[in-house]
Amino acid sequence: STPLPLLARKSCEVLASALSSSPSTLRELDLTDNKLQDSGAIFLYTGLKSSHCKLEILRLCICNLTDRSCADLASALRSNSSLKELDLSNNELNDSGVKNLSAGLDNIRCKLEILRCTLNCFVCLYYLNIKVNVITIFFTL
Repeated sequence: STPLPLLARKSCEVLASALSSSPSTLRELDLTDNKLQDSGAIFLYTGLKSSHCKLEILRLCICNLTDRSCADLASALRSNSSLKELDLSNNELNDSGVKNLSAGLDNIRCKLEILRCTLNCFVCLYYLNIKVNVITIFFTL
């Protein structure tokens, strides 16, 4: 993917700082259609790892995310116990990314209740026989 513009990168850094600040009051973050790309999402995932992060809902729909950022997201999910809903629909997640993501979803600290993803992501979870602790998975066609 193309490099993230400097302004967008700075915005992601600021959001990560807000997520990790003490006390963090941010509970819902909707970044739908912001074209963050993997390079911008990495900053957000760093913020999610913070013990101060109390985010409950994160929407990353149509953010140009690919398999490359899934390992970092999984790491954040293993560290974060406040996130209840995650929307990854309409991104480019395939088998390798979903496998990486599942490592975070299957962790005892992950308290995710709702995962929204594309049909492809759902099919990957199913056919790879990946067990996740998520209560509800919604998928879009």
